[in-house]
Amino acid sequence: NHMSYTTNNQKGSIAIVGKHIKLPKIGYVRVKQHRDIIGIIKSVTVSQVPSGKYYASLLVETEHIELPHTEYKVGLDLGIKDLCITSDGYKYENPKTLRKYEKQLTKLQRQLSSKEKGSTNFYKIKRKIARYHEKITNIRKDNLHKISHQLINDNQVIVSEDLTVSNMIK
Repeated sequence: NHMSYTTNNQKGSIAIVGKHIKLPKIGYVRVKQHRDIIGIIKSVTVSQVPSGKYYASLLVETEHIELPHTEYKVGLDLGIKDLCITSDGYKYENPKTLRKYEKQLTKLQRQLSSKEKGSTNFYKIKRKIARYHEKITNIRKDNLHKISHQLINDNQVIVSEDLTVSNMIK
């Protein structure tokens, strides 16, 4: 369950002021800002994730900056054991830290099954599980962002195969 709402910026109703974000009807809320905002804020989406954290996602109108052109081309071979292998022979692996969190997640899910549904401890463990799911998702996303960013910066043309994983497993 992912709760969120979006609101448009009208006459400066949304703004970043120091370490706070100004939101309509709510007022000033303290934020951890991940990057500087360059451009005009169009709208903001405030969402709460299952682990209980709140996120404010800003839609900003900005100038398009083109990356420098290169002569390099690369082909990607997606694998099951490795994440992907480039035509240069470079292997991208799945992050190893995931195994650690997946084991802890299994342990928590076992604990949850012995709790009485609707009890305080049931919800405590449920929130912990949500936190681990979020952490795993973030690690995966971060890894993919880093790989895609590196590939885009280094190459002008990227060729990937069209495949279905279910056929590969067969």
